[in-house]
Amino acid sequence: MTIDPTFSLRDFDVTLTTYRHLFLQSKRYKKPPVFIGPACVHFKETFLTYLFFASTLIGQCRELEQVCVIGTDGEHALVDAFKHEFPYAWHLTCFIHVRRNIKRKLQDCNIPANLSIDILNDVLENRIGTTCGRLSRCQENQ
Repeated sequence: MTIDPTFSLRDFDVTLTTYRHLFLQSKRYKKPPVFIGPACVHFKETFLTYLFFASTLIGQCRELEQVCVIGTDGEHALVDAFKHEFPYAWHLTCFIHVRRNIKRKLQDCNIPANLSIDILNDVLENRIGTTCGRLSRCQENQ
């Protein structure tokens, strides 16, 4: 399951969940398709808001306690709230968000662009045309 504070609607924020329907298989990709799950429309992106969302999900569907992996953008309030309600789920941060966070930190540290690219490629072990990286492989080796 993934949880992402996706977008704002004026004064409101919308947090979506997505999941793979394991009983179906995409003809095109030969794996379970991704569906949009429950959403939360809220005012603030706080721990208490996300905790309410997570506990409501569990309250409405106890089977969700069996979720093994939760993916997020790495936002601390979101991660902490879902870890609280899904204590046995393994938390993963989206590869795109990890890359964006590293890139932002390198810019904040005034690292020259050409050196930043080398650092990103070294840390994530990027290969041209793929999204396979060293960080993603770390989980496989455990």
